Amino acid sequence: MKRIVFLIPLVLTGCFGGAAVGNLKTTCVKKDYSSSIIETKEYTIYYSKGNVDKVVINDTFDTSIDMSNAIKSYKKAYENEVGVTVYTKDNSITYEFELKNIKDEIKKDFNLSNKYNDQVKKLKESGAVCD
Repeated sequence: MKRIVFLIPLVLTGCFGGAAVGNLKTTCVKKDYSSSIIETKEYTIYYSKGNVDKVVINDTFDTSIDMSNAIKSYKKAYENEVGVTVYTKDNSITYEFELKNIKDEIKKDFNLSNKYNDQVKKLKESGAVCD
């Protein structure tokens, strides 16, 4: 009984952080190996009420090959798209997608879905491991 009395104020005041209001996140990681490059894609999925709000993809290339020109061309391809923010650093590129604002073509290019369950399923089917 004491536990219930203790939990009531937490529930009423929303002291459970993002979980109380439905703002959640999941991280999935996929690694691809080739003879000279290990590519690690980390997907951070922000969602609420079963709908994906934002996906951040951090794509890192572990290689001795100079990837700067390739990374610049990736950035140039998407930096002016509505709903997409692109950052680069050394051998990595980070994309932030606001799903409600991006074109269906971009969703297809990056295997993105508006529904959380569909998004996680797609990533797992592609070989990603999700928390």
